[in-house]
Amino acid sequence: MALEVALILLIDYTPLGNELLGTAPIPLEVWLFLLPWAAGMILLEEMRKYCARRRLARAGPEKTR
Repeated sequence: MALEVALILLIDYTPLGNELLGTAPIPLEVWLFLLPWAAGMILLEEMRKYCARRRLARAGPEKTR
């Protein structure tokens, strides 16, 4: 995942990446707009994992095999 993020940053925020792929740096306003959505997705995923763990705990050890 770190490699993917590094690649995106190189493509989006370097002159070479901008020229080769026709990109432009993402403005700060866009990052600020997306931040609550990303936080919401992380929160929903953590809630899903919590519910899954509770369901497995209720099922007992014989159901997890």
